This record gives sequence, structure tokens and C-alpha cells, in this order.
Amino acid sequence: PNKETETCAGERAFLERLLDAEGWSYRVTDDAGAFARAAYGGGYGLYLLQGSRTRLERRVQGLLVEAGYNGAGLIVAGDLDNRNRHLVEALGAAPRGKRPHVELLVLNGAGPFGREAIELPRNADHRRLEPDGALAVGHYSDGEGELSEAVAVTALDYGDGRSLTFGFDLLAHAAQGGDAQGPFARLL
Repeated sequence: PNKETETCAGERAFLERLLDAEGWSYRVTDDAGAFARAAYGGGYGLYLLQGSRTRLERRVQGLLVEAGYNGAGLIVAGDLDNRNRHLVEALGAAPRGKRPHVELLVLNGAGPFGREAIELPRNADHRRLEPDGALAVGHYSDGEGELSEAVAVTALDYGDGRSLTFGFDLLAHAAQGGDAQGPFARLL
């Protein structure tokens, strides 16, 4: 086993514990082909694309855009290089540039989240999001009280659905703390 495999397994186990505790019915996959087969099968009310490891075929991205328009939720977190760029229509935002010196995520109370400041892990990639129709619901801060213009989280009502975009790997942040009641787990 390598470090990435162990990290993925730990994050997956954390996500499954979190979903079980909340009573969700779910299917977790870390393979683009398996995800595509499940998505084509339909019946999901929420899709979570987590981390920058997965690139979906364009037609699968189109399926997710359509599912969002028809009422499904779509969460994308940690897409560091915009490899699923055809989802921008449903997300209303795209990643644009690294933010290396941020200490806090500041949620502004808009969208589905209340006002809150959350300490960010220092050893992680944090990307600025460029909203394209989405509402900025969180920004980065340097921890000195300076709120950056760099958007960290967006929300978009799209058709009958809603999408959320995070400029960081939400599951990795949540699993790193290991606390199912921690701030990143609550966002998830």
C-alpha cells in the first residue's frame, strides 16, 4: 500500500461512517467507470465529486448537469485543475489559482451555511473559485482579520437542484480531524 491508497481508504471509511450516522442510502466509488455506470442507473438525489483524482467523460458530466437541472444536488470539492470543466454550467464556478497562505475559511451566512470562521489545514491545496453565476458563500482569510477577495465556496440553485463548489478537498479536511461533528464534517 502507498500513502495515497491509505489516505483514500481512510477518507472513504470516514465518509461511510458519516453517511451511516445520518441514515443516508448511498453508493461510494473511487473509479470513474463505476461512477458512470451508477450515474446512468439514476435514482440518486445527490452526487459528490470529491478530490482532484477523478476525470469524468464529457457525456457523464452532461448527465450530472441534467440531473442537477432536474432536482439532484451536486457537490464538487477539491477539483484543483478544472478537469471536469463541463460541470461549470451546473456549478456556476470554476477553480482558478492556488491560495498558498490562507488560514481560515470564512462563511458569510449566505446559501445553506451560517456565519462561521473555520481554521484550514496548512498543508493542503486551497484554490480560488471564480463564480460564473454562483453565489459566493465563503472566502479565504489570512487569519489576521483580512478577508480575501478569493472565493472559497459557492452555491448555485440550478433548475430544480442546487450545487455547491469548494475550492479545497472537503473530505480530506473532514477526515483529517476524524471528528464526525467537526466543522468540515458538518459542511459535508
